[in-house]
Amino acid sequence: MWKLHFKAIFMLSFTAFSYAIFCYADFSPLVQWFCDIIAHTLKYYNFTTRCSETSIYVFRNGHVYPFKITKACTYIDLFLASMPAVWLSFEKNRIVILCSFFLLINLINYGRVCIAIFLTCNGWSWFWSHDILDWAIWYPVFLSCILMWFIRNVYAQNLHFPDRSVSSCD
Repeated sequence: MWKLHFKAIFMLSFTAFSYAIFCYADFSPLVQWFCDIIAHTLKYYNFTTRCSETSIYVFRNGHVYPFKITKACTYIDLFLASMPAVWLSFEKNRIVILCSFFLLINLINYGRVCIAIFLTCNGWSWFWSHDILDWAIWYPVFLSCILMWFIRNVYAQNLHFPDRSVSSCD
């Protein structure tokens, strides 16, 4: 049982370190790339857009809608916070799984931001079009990664230390 506690402490410290990277690292190239992709996507839906380094300006129905894209909008924080649990949950193909996880998070987030901008430009409040959708994605993904790690470790622990309450001698 102590191994599970050690693994939990290790995972939490690894998660804190990963999140510290998010707080102090410069992700401006990622933010710029994300702004450009969102702006090009909105052009396909007849939105007129202008993109600066960290903002997208959408011109729709005579109004200008400014959207500031931060590094949290790229979900790099979700990836960095979940990365230790994903890494420690698998023993083989960890790099492939992490890359797939990163791509999946980015695809989901890309759709989330496009939907939020589209709904906001069509009269929805930012709270309903962005914040609720953000919470509905971020927290379940993060908690499911932690739960996956926990279940895999408890399962592995039970393989090494089977239940001793059942007697094999009759």
